[in-house]
Amino acid sequence: MTQKGCVFLTLALGSPCAGRELAEMLAALLTLALASPLNDGLYERLPRNDLYELDSHWSPQLPPGAHTFSAVGISYPLVFITQRGNASLPPVLVINASTGALVGAWGADAVAHTTTAPSTWGAHGVAVETCSSPCTSGSAQTTRVFVEDFTGHTVTAFDSDGRSLFQLGTPGVAGNGTDPLQFGNVADAAVASASTLPFSMLYFSDGDGGSANRVVAYAVPPSGTLPGKVRWATPAGTYSDPHSITLHQRTGLLVVANRGMNETRLLRASDGTDLGVLDCGFHFGSQGTPFGVRTLEGGGWDLLFVAAMDNPQDSRNQRILVVDASGLDASGAAKSTCDVVQEIGIPTSYSGPHLLGIDTATGELYAALVADSPKSTVLRFRMRCWGLGRRMC
Repeated sequence: MTQKGCVFLTLALGSPCAGRELAEMLAALLTLALASPLNDGLYERLPRNDLYELDSHWSPQLPPGAHTFSAVGISYPLVFITQRGNASLPPVLVINASTGALVGAWGADAVAHTTTAPSTWGAHGVAVETCSSPCTSGSAQTTRVFVEDFTGHTVTAFDSDGRSLFQLGTPGVAGNGTDPLQFGNVADAAVASASTLPFSMLYFSDGDGGSANRVVAYAVPPSGTLPGKVRWATPAGTYSDPHSITLHQRTGLLVVANRGMNETRLLRASDGTDLGVLDCGFHFGSQGTPFGVRTLEGGGWDLLFVAAMDNPQDSRNQRILVVDASGLDASGAAKSTCDVVQEIGIPTSYSGPHLLGIDTATGELYAALVADSPKSTVLRFRMRCWGLGRRMC
């Protein structure tokens, strides 16, 4: 289909042909939508149940034998996927976002694996930082990939080609220390790339099991090399399996999937103060447990995504919640409002929505499905009206 035809179908019929090139073509329309008096920061007109749809045309070429896909991070055109299920294959797989082709596989030199059969990787989470200039001294790359290893109790920073840049934590040793920094079963990370500050901030949810069960904020120095500094850490045992974490930049809030308590909590990113439970009508407990959280801010959108399920190996209560986050307030949960605008179901042939990834340039949502083979895969969902602005959706 020509670009002109794609634009016509998107405008007239809501056809899901939106992509990076279409987003660029419709920049003028987006600008008009955002400048409209209707753009008052509220989402009373957000359409329900049709914002996102499965991208059935995207078929990632995952290597045979890889399974238990755990996390997804994006720096277009690269999609970084962690697989835990087969230690005979590398733990990090790199997919081309446009073609689905496998373009890289690495991480075996730094990520730990279990020693009992069947051997599995500890590559649980992945967070991607895109820097405005080279992230690390001595490297020309503007991308860093942080892999959270809950078996080796470390977080390793790689460049996009898989070269190890530095590692946090003590390999093979679990702990709650902050000087030096140690991890229990570190599960996920959020990244705030350096902009006004002379350093990048990493926020870790340290608690897929283990004894730490805390959140840690760590500053990476301007050179991108160690040593950095722990800015704050909640006491060990503050949370119960804090399984995933994301940063909401507008409010400066961290959203944590506190899986063991069936809740999402808000923390102040600057100092770690707990600001309460964010209750958007999730019905956790009776309708699954929160596993993964991510945000999308920009292009006229202010959304929170929550992956929920009962158990990766069955099909009960498996969904991804799309939440209007425009009502989040920097003061915390007490003054925040939110609303679930869509529940995305998981195709019955797959199972286990775990950690999520967002392409902030296209609005595309990725989900790593952590079930055993053959129900494990990585799915992509596309926003039907990305590039048109929320008021024209």
